[in-house]
Amino acid sequence: DADADADGDQDKHSQPCVMRRRLCLDNSQALVPGSATLKLDMDLPDNFSLAQTICSYGYFGLCPNGWEPAASNEAEDLGVFQRPLVYGTSHNEEHAVLVRITQARGAAAPTPCRTSEDDDSMSNAGGLPPLRLEVAFVGGMIPTQQEHVDQVLAQVRRILRLDCDYITDFFALHPKAKERRYGRTFRSPSLFEDMVKTITNCNMKWSGTVRMNRLLCQHLGHACEDHGGEPLRAFPTPAQVVAAGPEVLKEQCKLGYRTAWVHELARKFVDGAIDAQGIETERNPHVVRTELLKLKGFGPFASFNVMQLLSHFEAFPFDTETVRLFREEKNCPKSLPAKQVFERARAHYKPYAPFQFLAYWFDLWQNYEHHKGLASTRWRVCHREQLNGNNL
Repeated sequence: DADADADGDQDKHSQPCVMRRRLCLDNSQALVPGSATLKLDMDLPDNFSLAQTICSYGYFGLCPNGWEPAASNEAEDLGVFQRPLVYGTSHNEEHAVLVRITQARGAAAPTPCRTSEDDDSMSNAGGLPPLRLEVAFVGGMIPTQQEHVDQVLAQVRRILRLDCDYITDFFALHPKAKERRYGRTFRSPSLFEDMVKTITNCNMKWSGTVRMNRLLCQHLGHACEDHGGEPLRAFPTPAQVVAAGPEVLKEQCKLGYRTAWVHELARKFVDGAIDAQGIETERNPHVVRTELLKLKGFGPFASFNVMQLLSHFEAFPFDTETVRLFREEKNCPKSLPAKQVFERARAHYKPYAPFQFLAYWFDLWQNYEHHKGLASTRWRVCHREQLNGNNL
């Protein structure tokens, strides 16, 4: 991947979503592994699509994520997303629960356990029942405390960008994305995981990125069993990466020269040198990029990529895929140097400001689907299968 620079002059445009959330733990089932169901009942806009949100960015194809697409004769939003998520207050008290996320349209849960951010200002058009996300615990250690339940739900919201209210403005600029309901691009449940995945993605073939993430989960992550009894493992926490040490990262997880970067990044998270919450909530893109560039392993491409994962969509993580796309679809001659291709790309996507990345990624993602000959919502990502460079 080739690094690229950009000015990033536009201010951030993203506000918390105003919606009614009702969180209900289904107490009809005992809280034991494999039997509890947690329903996250949300009044979501009709332009939300679980399939288009999950199957929207390459990291959904990396361990420990899993996507089972709907049958070919069924609507794409009947697909199922599944992965382990970690909760707990400290390293010694961390546990992994296997979470399954599905989408449906139906009535609200009858009696919510509690209501947060209660607001009736968002109603469903046409009198239809609201879209509902159901988050089910299907394996591992089922959380029984509300604090831990909230930790899991916060990760679900991050993955699906449910707290980001930019989609209407982006759709106004991009009718094709609106028609497809594409724009809530997939991201990991934590900033740390996104940053590690970005490091493994730089200057590496996709098959190598897949391998490193699989080995990180396999050797370091918390074990989590599902109904089949075969252990799945979560993505490692910063504390687990620090405890493993550089030798394990290099020899068993095959990180190579990235070992020092990943280990130091994890240590900064553990020591509090990186303020994850501060970075997540900082709305000035210049401040975010300055902080990211201070970290080892985060050059122009890596810093811009993390920025778009933080919803700073004016970022330009251009690389060799940008060059390929513009040669194939934007009439760029093969003789044109990468730097000039990047300049053309910036000019091409300027009308979509401050959502240049989303417009760019919409084009590139469709290009990937064209090459694969299959819509991304129909791509299968299995926890247990050895993922390789051909799955995305």
